[in-house]
Amino acid sequence: MLGKLFKHEFKATSRLLLPLYSFLLILAIINRIFIEIDLFDKAGFFRVINTFTLSTFIISIIVILIATQLLVIYRFYKNLTTNEGYLMFTLPVKTHELINSKLIVLVIWTILSFLSAIIALSITFLSKEGLDIIIDFIKTTYNILKMTFDAEITILIIETIILLFTSIIFKAISIYLAIAIGQAFTKNKILSSIAAFIGINIIIQFLTSFSILAISFIFDNSVESINSLPNILLPASLIISIILGGVQYYLTNYFLSKKLNLE
Repeated sequence: MLGKLFKHEFKATSRLLLPLYSFLLILAIINRIFIEIDLFDKAGFFRVINTFTLSTFIISIIVILIATQLLVIYRFYKNLTTNEGYLMFTLPVKTHELINSKLIVLVIWTILSFLSAIIALSITFLSKEGLDIIIDFIKTTYNILKMTFDAEITILIIETIILLFTSIIFKAISIYLAIAIGQAFTKNKILSSIAAFIGINIIIQFLTSFSILAISFIFDNSVESINSLPNILLPASLIISIILGGVQYYLTNYFLSKKLNLE
């Protein structure tokens, strides 16, 4: 059933997001053409056109990155905590499956939005010389990291990728928990959700800081060494994120299962 929920959610969100990404790529191609024909060097009307399209392109990237997050979050709010919830919660599925489908879609669209932005920027600005510079930079950075961490470089890269991935889920579930808490109130649900989100982040910052201090105390001066990054700091950050994210996931499921208030 999770597959059907995911398919429905992805299809619903793609109706708006795919045209936005397509529009961004079209803008990227137009701006690349203008750059190739040196339209910036043209005077008068042509320079105005190029400046307008380039400005629109940059603004579009920002808008699309933000709109992607807002759309998926809004669908969580609308589908599960408004009148639509009467239908969603009568489906023969468990609450955690509804949450999972929303989380999976949010993670996928977040990744796709950043990939589309990178591709669009590459189409517009990247040249052969620029690509060579980027490749040289990546090789140099990798060699520096390899000299610093030796055999642990692979572990460092894997841990960093996992941490970035979990951070997307962590932030999403924080927002979902705030919405779930806010809907439990009979009035001012949106304001209650915003207040809950602020409170959740304050608590998370406190717990994270306390955990880092505890780790520093346990391992003493070893955390000051750069080699502690793959051995202590990144694994600890990952474990903290998983624990706090798990607690937030449980609470989100609890509020939507036991404290649901659609009135």
